[in-house]
Amino acid sequence: MLGQVHGTYLLCETPDKLILIDQHAAHERIGFEKLKRQFEAGRIEVQQLIPVTFELKPSDAAVLEIYVDQFKGFGLEIEPFGNNSFMLRTMPALLAGEDGIALIRDLVGEIPEFGELKPLEERVHRVLETIACHRQVRAGDPLKTEEIETLIDEMEKTRFSYSCPHGRPVKVEIPFAEIEKWFKRRV
Repeated sequence: MLGQVHGTYLLCETPDKLILIDQHAAHERIGFEKLKRQFEAGRIEVQQLIPVTFELKPSDAAVLEIYVDQFKGFGLEIEPFGNNSFMLRTMPALLAGEDGIALIRDLVGEIPEFGELKPLEERVHRVLETIACHRQVRAGDPLKTEEIETLIDEMEKTRFSYSCPHGRPVKVEIPFAEIEKWFKRRV
């Protein structure tokens, strides 16, 4: 590992190539795969919260009421609280310290994109990728050397680490032979 470039890309090298890693895409894939394993095992690890109340606009509240039981399977325990209000009691442990209400608003906002109102279990990939995206390192986040090393280590242990859940590439490899051509050191 050589360092971080533009607060967004991790710069690494092997004996024969330079590697640029998109830190957000890599961290998002790692989080997604952790959540997916937990979901497939039948339980996403949750953190208990001091209950937080929030309100949604009436149309979003109507959607959330339909899905409130299904959200529990994704680590979000939500209770209706009357008049378009809800109470959030748990959220995925992976999201410790994050804004659970913003996540719920994003998820509720995406449900109409599914077409008709279908069970969330039919859209597991999309729900998990939205959850995973909420807690990940962002482009522009400065990382300490230890954080970079941990991220790269976790990436090497993660399935499908070549792309984020949305399909964007996680890394680009540039052979040194190609770089040498750029500088006219090799023809």
